Amino acid sequence: MADYVRLIHRQSGGTYGWRRIRAGLLDEYEMIVNRKLIKAIMVEHNIAGVPRASVFRNPLADKRVDTDLVNRIFTADGPNPINVDHGLTGTNRERPGPREASLLAG
Repeated sequence: MADYVRLIHRQSGGTYGWRRIRAGLLDEYEMIVNRKLIKAIMVEHNIAGVPRASVFRNPLADKRVDTDLVNRIFTADGPNPINVDHGLTGTNRERPGPREASLLAG
């Protein structure tokens, strides 16, 4: 098994890690091998793949703005006067809805 792992690693130019070596064993030799076994063989033979390229990160994402640039005011003086009455009397509307009309009629 170690010979196959070293062969695939050598054929890749020393770039393949355990994931690609495992895929290569499956593709080329139709061998299903546990990842832990491949990792152990790689450690034993001092084989390592090339690390992945870093993921692109937005340079502006880390620069947070704590001040309010638009000077918004988020305080309320009191409840919203339009939605104060939550009863079924229809006092805030011009005419009662179907539910209020049925309650008022009966």
